[in-house]
Amino acid sequence: MKTIEPIDRYTRKERDALLSITDAIVNFIHPLIIYCITSVSSTTIERSCFNAKQKIEEWSFECDLLIILPGGIVTNDDSKTQIEKLTSGFGKVTVRIHPVDYVVKQVKEGNPFFSVAHNNAVVIYEENNATRLLS
Repeated sequence: MKTIEPIDRYTRKERDALLSITDAIVNFIHPLIIYCITSVSSTTIERSCFNAKQKIEEWSFECDLLIILPGGIVTNDDSKTQIEKLTSGFGKVTVRIHPVDYVVKQVKEGNPFFSVAHNNAVVIYEENNATRLLS
């Protein structure tokens, strides 16, 4: 049985970015489930007595998401591009989008990518307990 890892495992900045990204995606495409497959964040702090600003801090965020749509809905590369543009202000977001019926089939057939994602990825959005459809 999948253990659900709460979004609280992320830092405040990561949570804020993921919540903003999720809101943008949900408003655009109305998914059933969004899994965060990978995420990377980094903070760079530069301190120098030679800069007018003594401390320069930069933060970056990247994530790969699996977006599962209601059955029968098919998207194209344009949808991916639009999502990546909508979310670009929060970091670099890469998405894989599939309808739920396709993902259910892949999980049942033991497809490594979908099985590992379903069992181990962090659910950052779920409508009406939709992950039960994949079990």
